[in-house]
Amino acid sequence: MQFRLNKKSVTILIVLLAGVAAGIIMGAFFALTHDLPQIRDLESFRPHAVTRIFSVNKVLLAEVYLEKRDPVPLKQIPLYLRAALVATEDRKFYKHSGVDVKGIARAIIKDIMAGKFIEGASTITQQLAKTLFLTPRKTIVRKNQFRI
Repeated sequence: MQFRLNKKSVTILIVLLAGVAAGIIMGAFFALTHDLPQIRDLESFRPHAVTRIFSVNKVLLAEVYLEKRDPVPLKQIPLYLRAALVATEDRKFYKHSGVDVKGIARAIIKDIMAGKFIEGASTITQQLAKTLFLTPRKTIVRKNQFRI
């Protein structure tokens, strides 16, 4: 028995394969993103800060904290410090929308060639999302969660 492919059969096969590929991609996307927090969670985010205990005469008696942080408005951070942070952490910060696709591709290629995680491509935005919402574990699933 000889199997012949006519134009209609090829078209049906292509549509079927495209549907299966789209289903796999959508399934992977939903599997990686179903438990991610919503951006609106940032509206109510309050970082841990230092609790200072003062005496009646305003003498500092103690500082209580899990992490010693003093939130500072962006306007109070010197321009050179902000520029230095951007230069060292994410040179393309003002040129992308939070994800550096070229940087991710470069890091993936270098990591595959090395056989382990040797280079990152996280933008400042992604680092913030990881710090606030995810774990520091280096796994493929976790790394992809905050790149999506």
